[in-house]
Amino acid sequence: MKIGIVAAYFNPTLSNIRLINFKTFYSCLPDVPMCIMELAIAGQRFQLENTNGVKRVRSDSWMWHKERLINLGAKHLIETQGVDAILWMDADTILLDPMYITEMCRCLQKYDLVHGFSVILHQQQRRRSILITDKPYRNTSGRSSPGGLWAAHADFFMDVGLYEYCLIGGGDNAVLCGFQHDEKAIAKTALPSLAHLEHFRTWMRTVKQYRIGYIDQTVLALSHGSIRLRQYIDRHKLLDTFDPVKDVAINDDGVFEWTNPLFAARLELYLRSRQEDNIAITGS
Repeated sequence: MKIGIVAAYFNPTLSNIRLINFKTFYSCLPDVPMCIMELAIAGQRFQLENTNGVKRVRSDSWMWHKERLINLGAKHLIETQGVDAILWMDADTILLDPMYITEMCRCLQKYDLVHGFSVILHQQQRRRSILITDKPYRNTSGRSSPGGLWAAHADFFMDVGLYEYCLIGGGDNAVLCGFQHDEKAIAKTALPSLAHLEHFRTWMRTVKQYRIGYIDQTVLALSHGSIRLRQYIDRHKLLDTFDPVKDVAINDDGVFEWTNPLFAARLELYLRSRQEDNIAITGS
């Protein structure tokens, strides 16, 4: 099985820690086909070296572009490199086992979708904690740990792809709810408007009954600012009337732009407020 790696890099605040984390992430990647989707905002300069593995796009809009970028990168790898499967990763997650790719290929022979760890070490500026998924996607406190990295067969991206419209974050949790066809949990996926919720449900109806598993591996997640300032719960109120059909459009680079200036302003303020380079509050 030929597997490729896809990651998204967008850094609208030009955070130093995000770039440092990416360089660490990139230096630890295994030798497989890869596509790093780098998005620059408006006239900002691109930050990554223009290597064969980096694909550059631009948007004028501040938003959480990750799932759209992952889908674009996955299709690019499938069409240009002929990969059979995609491992998509947050660009601050480190694989610790040199046999990781071999083990993931074995898992993909059994499952359609594979969560990329059983243990995740969260590095913080002032502390280090271990979250163990005794059940897939859950840590020892019972909270969801749906993100970090996943793998899927190529046909998933060609037929369905990730849900792209969680534009203030939270896409990992929403996508997992879709994978599991979990109607009860949809109300908790931070889709505050009825139009957004119905749009998500339309996507979910395209998701097959996939065999979902996880790999028995430990990975490391690098720190990038204060958890408190990410406002995981309250941030979604900023999209209280969001309609995916009316409020965004796709530009010539294939990525999203706001058509609603209200959300454009709100998302820029939110992303700036995260203060990811403020060491004094990192980890709080």
